[in-house]
Amino acid sequence: MTLQEQPIDLNVIRHKPITELRKLNPIILQRLIRQVDDDLQRAKGLKEFLHDILVEKYKDQAATLRQQTGKDTGIVRLEDQGFTVVSDIPKKVEWDQEKLSRVIEKLTAEGWQRQQLAKLEFKVSERTFNELPSGVRAQFEDARTISYGKPSYKFAVEDKEGAE
Repeated sequence: MTLQEQPIDLNVIRHKPITELRKLNPIILQRLIRQVDDDLQRAKGLKEFLHDILVEKYKDQAATLRQQTGKDTGIVRLEDQGFTVVSDIPKKVEWDQEKLSRVIEKLTAEGWQRQQLAKLEFKVSERTFNELPSGVRAQFEDARTISYGKPSYKFAVEDKEGAE
């Protein structure tokens, strides 16, 4: 029985050489991808459920410990039957750009150096860059670096399942 004819078992597939797997027909590959996506969704749901259990079990202790230590965010460590439980509330700071700009402008007028107060970052959208006149665009070239992400492949047609 060839791989094309066998029932799909992800554990078996994992141990086959890629040279053999690349011969699989797209319907089989699509079914495998759909199966993995379904498994991943189930696993994510279970992980969220277990996380919710941890939150319910430890949130009051963590809140008390944070209050005692004067912390709103960050890490606190709890003990539970010989296990250390780490509770982390990351700090997320966002700045209102217009207000921040006004404050920095005011302070630089008072003699502060902008570099002491804030980091400045310029961004140019690709659309803007591509629409610039060639002479202007050329001046930006040395400041522009392109990096590439991981290539991805997927099947555009989802409903070929019955066409086996």
